[in-house]
Amino acid sequence: MHELRALPRPGTALPSFALVLVAVTAAAACGNGVDPDRPFGETSVVVIVNPPENDGNTSTPPDNIGSAVEDVGVEAVPGGSDRTDETGMAILGGVSAGPTDLAIEGGPHVDFEIVSDGDVYDAAVAYDGDSAAFYPGFPIRYGVGGEIIVVGTDEDANDPLTRDDLIVFLEGGLHEGDLVIRGQNVVLYGEGFADRSAVVDGNVEVRGGDVRIRGVTITGDLTVNGNNFGMSFSVVEGDTQLQGQAISFLANVFCNGADVPSSNAALYDNEGLAPFAAPGPPICP
Repeated sequence: MHELRALPRPGTALPSFALVLVAVTAAAACGNGVDPDRPFGETSVVVIVNPPENDGNTSTPPDNIGSAVEDVGVEAVPGGSDRTDETGMAILGGVSAGPTDLAIEGGPHVDFEIVSDGDVYDAAVAYDGDSAAFYPGFPIRYGVGGEIIVVGTDEDANDPLTRDDLIVFLEGGLHEGDLVIRGQNVVLYGEGFADRSAVVDGNVEVRGGDVRIRGVTITGDLTVNGNNFGMSFSVVEGDTQLQGQAISFLANVFCNGADVPSSNAALYDNEGLAPFAAPGPPICP
């Protein structure tokens, strides 16, 4: 039986789903923390300020990466605001579909388009006090405003993973592997980020393109053959092999490292990818 273990971000409330599906958003626009029990379908933006670069990154980092990480004010216009924690993370709610500006400390800003209400975005932002910019390959969009298939621990997730253009939400608990994602534009989204409650006990293979994985622990190997793959806030305990192009990794844990031959890879703030060592127990076996 696989033991559920906490993600290595002490003191950080990671974005997750509760009840059937809940996107974590900031508690009121005053930066007073995170409410994990917001209604289904709320849109949110997770910002990490100045995340460090991993070896193997082939994207060109912004020129304006600064040293500020903790207690940086971030505001979505229109939308809510928050201040970054010790890991550089801020979680913004009160946003909706349409043009959105992210203002850093009330000054420099970056803008992007929220495609649909209910979407979740992970954004790596460089900030040096005078200017701000998105890192290449970001934001990563998790289009959770579309069709959603909820998979319990007693159900087989492989059938929905053959379809295109949908979100497969893994309820907390142990899901029997192996899983093969054959569909295009599929989001595999795990419940319970903070306690790693969505666990795939086995291997995960990605064959389709434009696939996203978020908040999932994989006890076996991860193999990716599709292009335009993105993953954040996930843990791979086995080996990771990637053959596709246009890869974006943010704030993951790779217990056995990862082979990333892509000529277009955006790799930031991942443990287990040099120069950052993989954590030991209880995160990695």
